[in-house]
Amino acid sequence: MLRYQHRQGQELSMRNIREVLRLGMTCGSSAREIGRSLRITHPTAQKYLLAAKERGLTWDGIKAMSKGGVNWEDIG
Repeated sequence: MLRYQHRQGQELSMRNIREVLRLGMTCGSSAREIGRSLRITHPTAQKYLLAAKERGLTWDGIKAMSKGGVNWEDIG
């Protein structure tokens, strides 16, 4: 499984990235709430939410993609 580096040398799995997006896009959770829920830093949650927004992604579109369908490696 691909893993993505985030702050402090910890790894964020594609599953957690999708969960960040689901919580932010469907539940309206803040980056801080998501961070606490998933035990990640809030800037990390915010980074993925902003990247998805900049790309015009919606949760329905993300949900329909395969797990490898979103290339997050260029986000940094």
